[in-house]
Amino acid sequence: MNQNNIHRVRLPVPFFVRHVYVHLIENHDNSRLVLVDCGPATEDAFTALDNHVRSIGYSIEDIETCIVTHSHYEHYGLLKRIKQECNARIFAHPAMLTSASIDFNEVLYSIQELFIANGMPITTVDKFLKLYRDIMKETPKPLIDEVVHDRGYISTNPGKLRIIWTPGHAKDHVCIYDEAARIMFTGDHVISKVTPQIGLTYIAQSENPLKVYQQSLKELLNYDVEISFPGHNQTIENTHLRILEILKHHKSRERWILEALDTKLTAFEIRSRVFGENQSTIGHHIISYTETIAHLKSLKASGKVDEILKKGICYYENLS
Repeated sequence: MNQNNIHRVRLPVPFFVRHVYVHLIENHDNSRLVLVDCGPATEDAFTALDNHVRSIGYSIEDIETCIVTHSHYEHYGLLKRIKQECNARIFAHPAMLTSASIDFNEVLYSIQELFIANGMPITTVDKFLKLYRDIMKETPKPLIDEVVHDRGYISTNPGKLRIIWTPGHAKDHVCIYDEAARIMFTGDHVISKVTPQIGLTYIAQSENPLKVYQQSLKELLNYDVEISFPGHNQTIENTHLRILEILKHHKSRERWILEALDTKLTAFEIRSRVFGENQSTIGHHIISYTETIAHLKSLKASGKVDEILKKGICYYENLS
C-alpha cells in the first residue's frame, strides 16, 4: 500500500457531524478495492460513494473487502447495501457482534437513566432521544462475515492490515495499521482537529471509560506511523504528537472540572460551568455533557471527587 492508492471519500451525514470520510484502497494490480468504513444508511451517502468509485475508474462491484472501525451509525450504516451490491467480505472486531445484538430500546433506556441521574432536564433528554431514534430507525444491524481479534491481521492485495483494538470512543473500535507502509486508519479514535467523544453507550456501561480510552491512545504510541487517515477532519501527519495533544487536553479538562466544582453540583451543572450554555446543536450539547460525565467517573475512580446520591440524582463533591 502507498498513499497514492488511498482515496478519501467524503460522504454526507444527516445530523450534526455533517459528513464522514471513508477510505478506498486500490489493489496493487488496480483491479479491486478495499473499503474502510462505508457511511450512513442513506441514499445520498451511497450515491456519493458510488460516484467517487466511478470517478477513479471502478464500479461498486469492485469492492471486495470492507473493514469497519466501529459500530457508530455513520461508519457502518451502509453495510447491508454494500453487501447487496458487491458481496464484499466484511471484517470487524468481535466486540461488534455484541454491539449488533444489543436491543435498541435497552440502549435508549440506559442513556435516559444516565442523563436523568446526572441532572439533565427531562425536556433536553427527550430532545436527544428523539434525535437518536430518528438516526437509528432506518439503520440495519451491522453485518459481519469475519471477526479479527486484537493484533490480528487481514491479508489483502494492498497489504497486510493489522487490527488494533482501541476501545473508548466505542467499545468495539479498532484502528487499522499497515506496518510496511507506516499508514494507519484511526476511525474516530484519533482525529486531527477535535477531541474524540467518549462513546455514550460505553459511558453508560463502563465504570471508567475515559481511562480505557487514554490507555488505548497510549497503546498507539508503540506503532511507527508516517500518516493517519481519520474518519473526520484532515489526515494526520504526526500521529504521536496528536495523541499527546489529546492526552494533554484531557488533563486540562480534568483541571477545569475540578476548579468548577466549588460546591456540590450535578454533571449537568458542571457542564454548563465548563463549556457554557452556547452549544450550537443538541448534538454538541450532548457531546459536552458526556465528556463531563466521563471525566467525573474518572475523577471518582482516582479518589478526587465523591459522588452523593440524593433522590435519584448524582451530585459531585471535590475532594482534592
